[in-house]
Amino acid sequence: MDTHGHEMIYENVDLLTHFYPATEELKSLLCKEMFSKVNKAAFQEVVHYLLRILSPELTKQRVTWPVFDSETEIKFRKEVHQFIREVNEQHHWDIPQLPASHFISPGGGRIVKFLLKLSQLVIAEHLRRSGVEHLLLPPKPADDASHHSIFSILRKATRQVLADTGKMIEQFKESKEKAKAEAAECERQLNKVNAEIKELTPVLELKRREAANKQGELLTAHQLEEKCNGLKKLWKELEASKTLFPEILSILEYL
Repeated sequence: MDTHGHEMIYENVDLLTHFYPATEELKSLLCKEMFSKVNKAAFQEVVHYLLRILSPELTKQRVTWPVFDSETEIKFRKEVHQFIREVNEQHHWDIPQLPASHFISPGGGRIVKFLLKLSQLVIAEHLRRSGVEHLLLPPKPADDASHHSIFSILRKATRQVLADTGKMIEQFKESKEKAKAEAAECERQLNKVNAEIKELTPVLELKRREAANKQGELLTAHQLEEKCNGLKKLWKELEASKTLFPEILSILEYL
């Protein structure tokens, strides 16, 4: 029972961490051998984690956390003891009702049995919330031969839920990466356009100035009219001198 119980506690808690975030402290302590000897830190982390899943609000109100000195540790032990008593009455489960003094140096078969029962209750509650109530067979006492097969079914169902969730997570990640790639390409194109605009801006400014200068060199309509009038006057003078040309020739011949 001991070795198998240790493994089952680990598997149950590990499965739950895929659905309910665990603290970094719990992650660092979680292993199959965490209760092979007295492990007060792991016991406190695991118990608080399981109770928080079972009833978040009630745990927050009734169980002292975090445990950081002897005073809070005493409160934690007493409150967990009372909490478990109420859970047993509410769910009609046979979680071992250990004296609070057993939590001072948590280790050994009784603690393993206690944590195993508690983790099984939490998994059953998780499955009930997930809508698979047909799998929720009442847990049998530890000496019943069907006990292990029942929870094998529960763990198998939980693993299936986890596998389906994993697929959805992978699909989400793929969609996310695709969206990121498309966003990166859009950003690249935008940067390219901005660079081209920046490069062409001085050229456009130069062209604008050249056009403005050329516009300044062009004659206005009034100036063009005066030029035309001057040319017309000159042409008339040339026409007049043309009539005098024969007379000039006669004078030259006479001379």
